[in-house]
Amino acid sequence: MRPDPVLILVVATFLCARAASDVQAQQSNTPTFNKSYETTVAKAREECTTLWSDHAFDPLRDKIPLGEEKPTFAMLKNTERLKAKDKPLADLAIKALEKCRAAYADVYPRQWPPPSEERLDIGNCLGG
Repeated sequence: MRPDPVLILVVATFLCARAASDVQAQQSNTPTFNKSYETTVAKAREECTTLWSDHAFDPLRDKIPLGEEKPTFAMLKNTERLKAKDKPLADLAIKALEKCRAAYADVYPRQWPPPSEERLDIGNCLGG
C-alpha cells in the first residue's frame, strides 16, 4: 500500500510552516537574548576581575597569568612553577578560579543552545 502523495504534501507543508514560525519566533527574541547574554557576560567578567584583583595573589602574578588570561587548574598545581611555600596561595587561587568559572556558568548555555531536530531540518523546508 503506497502512501497518498497529497497527504504527504499536506503534512510536509504543515511541518515546514511550523518550523518557519518557530524560527521567526526565535528571531523576534534575538535582541532580548543578546542583551541578556551581554549583561550576563559583563557580570561574570566583573566578578572574576574582582576575584583576581585581590592583592593576596600578587606573589603569584609573575608565575601564573591571572585575570583575563584565567589560570588553569594544572597551572595552579604545577610544582615546577610554584614552590611548596606557594601551595596555600595556589589553593586559594583554585577556589577563586572555581568561583570565576561558576560566574560564567550562566553564559555558556545561552551562547550555544542545544540543537533540536526542527532546527536541523529547517534547511530542507526552505529549500536549503
